[in-house]
Amino acid sequence: MIENKGIVAALTSPDDAKVTPEKIIDVFGVHVDSINAIPLAQFAFTEEDESEGIICKLGHFTGYDRVEIPFYQLLPPKFDETNKYPAVILYSGHGDVDDITYQSWSYQKGGALELAKEGFVVYTMENRGMGMLSHLGDHLKIDAVARLTGNTWYGELITDGLYLLEIVQSQPYVDRSNIGTGGVSTGGALSMLVAALDQRVSAAYVQGYLGSYKTTFGVRANHDICNNIPGILNHFDIPDIAASIAPRPARYVNGEMDTFYYQDAEEAFQIVKKAYSERGVEQNVSLEIPQDTIHELSVDVMIYFFNGVFPNKL
Repeated sequence: MIENKGIVAALTSPDDAKVTPEKIIDVFGVHVDSINAIPLAQFAFTEEDESEGIICKLGHFTGYDRVEIPFYQLLPPKFDETNKYPAVILYSGHGDVDDITYQSWSYQKGGALELAKEGFVVYTMENRGMGMLSHLGDHLKIDAVARLTGNTWYGELITDGLYLLEIVQSQPYVDRSNIGTGGVSTGGALSMLVAALDQRVSAAYVQGYLGSYKTTFGVRANHDICNNIPGILNHFDIPDIAASIAPRPARYVNGEMDTFYYQDAEEAFQIVKKAYSERGVEQNVSLEIPQDTIHELSVDVMIYFFNGVFPNKL
């Protein structure tokens, strides 16, 4: 067992804070106890490949319910296990984990491979109900079953995401002070939520998600209903979660042509920016709206962000 300093540390939130780890855990149905330690999941690497100087390892870790969760570890060129590297967890959106890992033709653009080329140790994870975990059933069916006990599909993904963060923290060659999260769509949501829960995340990149649960997933009604978290607006909205990441660096990106409309992102960002401004760190957060960009990962923007917040790579 490894004590989870992240969630425990996050419990220092003010009593009147709109978003706290406990509230996120309760509303989404995350399968962790915020008071006790998250266990270091059992994991093992089963396959290894090399492409363009990047070593890619496929592994599996044991989830909270004994389900084996596939994940990838990508090591940068000329990797030396005696050194310390900044690490980034890129959470996957809808689709196979291979999309975010190395498939440049997908909407997730194989972002992990490109980020590893920049000198980062990168991790990705399969989402339940997709890719190698499609045997669990469609993600909406997983969500429906989870709701029977007051939980959600997102709660299960967040749990897996926290387990993966524990694994990343345990690697001797990872610089624990420089760990980021990133992703687009559901991957962007997980990046934001894991960062909001765990103070050990130093910086977060969130693309194709900032908006409002009421507007983006309600009024517009053009997105997957897995995002309709029961009762969430009785507690907080997307910008409130994003604001709770302050003062740590965060970049929000919604493409000009994304169906996660940039107008919703602009309105939500005012709440986020205000939270950073009140803490005197307005420079640590930004919203970017790339022209001619649809619902996809802007790899160059992501790399620029992480190179800026983790500049001292080997």
